[in-house]
Amino acid sequence: MQRHIPFTTTAILLSIAAMPAQAGEADRARTAIAEARGKITAGDKVGTSNGAPLLQTEARAALTDAETLLSHGKKSEAIVAAHRAGQLADQAIVNADQLKMTAARERRMDAEATAANAQAGAAAETARANAAERAADTANARADALARPAPVATTVQIVEKTVTPAPVKRTTTHKRTVVHHKAPVTTASTTTTTVTSKPN
Repeated sequence: MQRHIPFTTTAILLSIAAMPAQAGEADRARTAIAEARGKITAGDKVGTSNGAPLLQTEARAALTDAETLLSHGKKSEAIVAAHRAGQLADQAIVNADQLKMTAARERRMDAEATAANAQAGAAAETARANAAERAADTANARADALARPAPVATTVQIVEKTVTPAPVKRTTTHKRTVVHHKAPVTTASTTTTTVTSKPN
C-alpha cells in the first residue's frame, strides 16, 4: 500500500499543480478580454466610431469571439481573440488620432491662408490709402497754388489827359414882367361937318 500512496500523492500533486496553470490561463483570457474591452471603450470616447468605424467594428467582433471562446472553455483561443480585439482597437485609436491631426493641420493651414490673405488685403488697402493721401496732398498743393494770386508784373502806364472844358451853355432865363397896359379910353366926340354947296 505504500506504493499506492506515492502514486496517489504524485497524481494529486500533479493535478493540484495543473489547476493553477489552467486557472491562470482562464485569468489571462479574462484579463486580455478586459484590456480589449477597455481599449474599445477608450476608442469610443475619443471618436473612433467617426474616425475609424470599420476597425472599431472589427475590434468589437473580435471581443465577442473571445468572450464566446472563453465561455466554451477554449482559453488559449480566447486569449488570441482578445489580443486581436485589443490590437484592432489600438489601430482604430491611432487612425482616429491621425484623422484628427490631419483635420487640425488643414484647419490651421486654412487659418494661416486666411490670415495671409487678410494681411495681403490690408497691405493693398494701406497702399491704396497712401496713394489716395498722396493724391489728396497733390490736389491740395495745386488748389493752394491756384488760390494764391500769381505775382503780377507791374506795368506803369502814364496817361496824359488834357482836359478841355466843355463849352458852357448858358441858359438865360428871362424874367418877364407882365405889364398891363390900360387901353386908351376913347371919348366920344362928335364932329359935325357942314358942307355947303354953292352953285356956280
